[in-house]
Amino acid sequence: MPTAENGILYYEAGQTYAGIVELTDQGDQMEFLSADNLWSKYQGKAPVVRPNGLATGGVVIPAVAAGNNNVDIAALTAYLAGVLTSVGAGTNQAITRGAVDAYKISSIQITSAGAISVVAGTEGAAFVETRGVAGGPPFVLVGSIEIAQVRFSSLSAAPVLASEIFQVAGTHLERYDSPTFTAKPFNVESGVMGYAGIDFISALPKIHTGSLPKKVYAEYYEPIFAE
Repeated sequence: MPTAENGILYYEAGQTYAGIVELTDQGDQMEFLSADNLWSKYQGKAPVVRPNGLATGGVVIPAVAAGNNNVDIAALTAYLAGVLTSVGAGTNQAITRGAVDAYKISSIQITSAGAISVVAGTEGAAFVETRGVAGGPPFVLVGSIEIAQVRFSSLSAAPVLASEIFQVAGTHLERYDSPTFTAKPFNVESGVMGYAGIDFISALPKIHTGSLPKKVYAEYYEPIFAE
């Protein structure tokens, strides 16, 4: 029978800073793990998880100057590679219309460098929701985030309508805090120690180039144990 007569008690005597680390998707777009077994939960050293995504601002409206095919984008902050990044407002951002087929979706994205980028989809005979096909939204570049879509159904140049701008979180916009997640500073399954990480409440959409989910980062400390 097991006994604690000769047991050794360890305590967390210190911490080693791991930095801001990209977590790895385990194939279900819900579980993302680090390469470390334990994250410290010591006061002031608890892990901070920062998925890529919009934090504040970024509202897209028809251009105030009322030029054809243009939108204005409010200043914003977003988490990119684990860092809260400020992006200035963009005015008169040009959105292209189809040349032959009227239905065209453009994706307004923030690049990994913190710049506004308009990525045009392929025009089609009707709107579809599948990424990367005619009439559908384009893929989001790896490392970038999507903050809006503009959907044109006319070939004729005209001021953008508010009804042509879409910013529904989880569909046309990636937020850092959606979906919600649970941190796992330690991970034991069937009595086996695994790697620390997080579990999202629902799967991240595979909308980035290569049908990948957005990137997820965590800043944490590893515990140092002593007797």
